[in-house]
Amino acid sequence: CVINQDCPRDKACFNQKCRDPCVDSCGINAICQVVNHNAVCSCPPGYVGEPRLQCSIRVEQAPKPECTSDSDCTNDKACINEMCKNPCGEPNVCAANAQCHVQLHRPFCVCRDGLTGNAQLQCYEIGCRADSECPPTQACVNRECVSPCAYTHCGVNAECRVDSGARARCYCLPQYFGDPLVRCDRPQCLSDAECPAYLACRDQRCQDPCDCAPSAQCNVVNHRATCSCPPGYIGNPHQSCTIAPVTVPVQCKMDSDCASKLACFSGECRNPCVETTPCGANAECVVVDTLPLRTMSCMCLPGYVGDADVECKIAPSEEPGCKSDDECPLSDTCLNRRCVNPCAASNPCASNALCESTNHKAVCKCPPGFVGNAFVNCYKEPQQSPECTADSECPNNRACVNQRCQDPCVVANPCGLNAECITSQHRPVCNCPQGWAGNPEVQCYKPECKVDTDCLYDKACVGGSCVSPCLAQSCGRGAECKVQSPHRGTCVCPAGTQGNPLLSCVSVVCQYNEDCADHEACDRLNRVCRPVCEDDTCATTAVCTARNHQPTCSCPPGTEGNAYIECIEPGDRTPLRPECETDGDCPSRMACINTRCEDPCRVASMCSPDQQCHVQDTLPLRTVYCQCPPDTVADY
Repeated sequence: CVINQDCPRDKACFNQKCRDPCVDSCGINAICQVVNHNAVCSCPPGYVGEPRLQCSIRVEQAPKPECTSDSDCTNDKACINEMCKNPCGEPNVCAANAQCHVQLHRPFCVCRDGLTGNAQLQCYEIGCRADSECPPTQACVNRECVSPCAYTHCGVNAECRVDSGARARCYCLPQYFGDPLVRCDRPQCLSDAECPAYLACRDQRCQDPCDCAPSAQCNVVNHRATCSCPPGYIGNPHQSCTIAPVTVPVQCKMDSDCASKLACFSGECRNPCVETTPCGANAECVVVDTLPLRTMSCMCLPGYVGDADVECKIAPSEEPGCKSDDECPLSDTCLNRRCVNPCAASNPCASNALCESTNHKAVCKCPPGFVGNAFVNCYKEPQQSPECTADSECPNNRACVNQRCQDPCVVANPCGLNAECITSQHRPVCNCPQGWAGNPEVQCYKPECKVDTDCLYDKACVGGSCVSPCLAQSCGRGAECKVQSPHRGTCVCPAGTQGNPLLSCVSVVCQYNEDCADHEACDRLNRVCRPVCEDDTCATTAVCTARNHQPTCSCPPGTEGNAYIECIEPGDRTPLRPECETDGDCPSRMACINTRCEDPCRVASMCSPDQQCHVQDTLPLRTVYCQCPPDTVADY
């Protein structure tokens, strides 16, 4: 170059060469920019000075603080961090529900109207906060000291008292007993002598003293219960009675107990072909033997072909001749519908090997003194040092046999019939084919079944054998298992019984409550089970729940009151006071039924139509008897 215009705009001509003009042109900390071939120096932001000499950091003088003490601020401000601020604006000065005011630079807290407490910590509503702030017989409810009994509903013949912890408790009235939250009654009895001979005094009530097992019999004599197992049952009558085992002689226990070609099924010797039906359609099953294993053979019927284990189909009309190797001698094979020697038809052996026809197949062997692959080449065994002296000198799938590494499965197959031989770690290992069972060192056989459909209608496939599905079905007490659907056992109650067969079947005719379902009780007069919630035990608006042969009454959600009398909505009218609560509230020979004094004979149909009902008394127990007309007797 000669002049700057001969160079790019960001270069300048120095000594006839285009160079950067910013090199060594500006001072320390300065910034250089090329403008029209010239270097322009400037100080960066925050720096001052002569850019061609040196740029230095700008030093700014700290501003004067707004205040150094509270006196520098107005009375409603305080000096905070050299600034006049409202001290109430600082965090956590007063409680959340308090008000903050400033006087002479200082904040002070006051609780809002209607609240009290420490305004710097917590303000709360005026009134009690805990039971400890109330008298001993009152509790703190909605910040008022009131008696807890005002909010507590006790049962019939019960009263509410406040305990030392200011808690309401329900207690039965004097000489009354029961659940004070539900109902308290006068005691029916104090000793067994006050009850009928078939009842006993328990918890001051005449109750059935029987505590026998559900399947046991109970006999009550003079208030005492005696438990015993029914005839044909054994066990502890207080725990459980079970049917006494009946020893039925069985024809067999295992296949060896049966004659040849018969097997043991459910204690009887039967034809396994009939019991298991292992063959397909249009096939015939033949029992080869049942020992040591059940061995059956399936063959297509004459005129049918196919896999006899699956299905045989009608054979198409064909020209005469053999159809399979089975129709030829063992030394021949079926080729083009002719029985021919496989060695003569297509010799697969090496030229110097020997071919033998065995079991319809050509078997190749090297002549004596020759070794090698008889299908490829046989050669004289070389006279040389042994190939091996121990198994460790051979591959894992070979063993040292006669000083040569050979497959032990080929040299001497140790496996049983139908088994597979695999060499592992120089040793032959026998396995049954997939889907087969048995001892692979003796014999492998197809299992009797794989799925339920391989068995008869009333059998299921378990562990490869067809067995009764009821063996794995657990039924309830008194129930029995029957096969009512293919290959499935179902629990049913025997004739004359009722209930859930998975839990328990009980007799239709009852003697005690335990003979009935859980929601029923035994009507001893008619000896039938009746639902305990069938009678008008509860109030019309209440809910009846049956459990352990006893009814329990409760008011539906959203209502309150005595479930045995009337359930009402909260805040509704006061429930009507019942005419009676116990039999003791009624005249002689009258009973308290549904809170009304009624004649037990009129309300409950205890006698037959041709009998007369008489009430002997209702205390301590309701005693009613039925009387036949003159010159007649009862027929039970």
